[in-house]
Amino acid sequence: MRIVLVTWSSLFYAAVRASGHELVGLVHGLVQRPSWRRRLRLRLQRLAPEIPLPDHARSQKLPVLETDDINSPRSVAWIEALKPDILLVFGWPQVIRPPVLALPKAAALNCHSALLPKYRGPQPVESVLYAGEAETGVTFHFMSEKLDAGDIIWQQSVPITDADNFRTLHDRCQSVAVSALREVLDSIADGTCHRKPQKQEEQTFVPKLEPEQWFINWQRPARGIHNLVRALAPYRRARAYHEGRLVTFGLSALLSEEPAPGEPGQILYTAPNAIVVACRPGVIYLWDPAAPDGQRHIAERLRPGTILT
Repeated sequence: MRIVLVTWSSLFYAAVRASGHELVGLVHGLVQRPSWRRRLRLRLQRLAPEIPLPDHARSQKLPVLETDDINSPRSVAWIEALKPDILLVFGWPQVIRPPVLALPKAAALNCHSALLPKYRGPQPVESVLYAGEAETGVTFHFMSEKLDAGDIIWQQSVPITDADNFRTLHDRCQSVAVSALREVLDSIADGTCHRKPQKQEEQTFVPKLEPEQWFINWQRPARGIHNLVRALAPYRRARAYHEGRLVTFGLSALLSEEPAPGEPGQILYTAPNAIVVACRPGVIYLWDPAAPDGQRHIAERLRPGTILT
């Protein structure tokens, strides 16, 4: 089958090339995004530190479209000219509209990092961590006009550990998806794929975690705060105020869920580049405090007995 791939992911790109099907074009992002998203995209798109994915694809004589709008007339014409059987999407930040979805002869497929119909939306990995779920999954599904609502073709669960953060869970879901890709494509090519309609009554849609939600509410239980920190880490950082100054945190660990001495937000102890803070209830360990200008190793300014707000 002729495949046009829409992704930032070098792993997905390599998997398609190794699938036995014909990769005829790559659609890759162009838009400049906020710093945390740019760091993630740069990490995903590199086959090696010095080789961005679009450059590598061009070196293999593969047509490449770099765009910030896959729905533009130029993008539609570019994809249409390649006469794809499959439009395969992984990790694309923009909603793809019907004129694009109608272009492939066989199917437009998306890979979603959750167990649909739960956790539809743009940030499934962050959402399951923030909600404190014990498992998530990977779903390949046919794309429809409604976001993440098309028939399921393949699905597998992925366990979540208490030590997982956004990066570790994202990478594990991506590895599961890459391992399944050949099976999914082959089933479409030979007509053996089974379309399973989603149970609309079980759907949940979760919007993005907006920057104002990155602030820690010390009235929450320690587990809830830990879930916030790890849903953002390491490309974004949970934040709080200390004596009127903004402080951000990179990683966390849950120390206790029992009532803690001190009031919520009170720093109980300090350690090298880390602090221990009381919550309501529980105690949390926070690593790598930093100032907004990027200055790290400021834990010595965070004194025991003082309050984070």
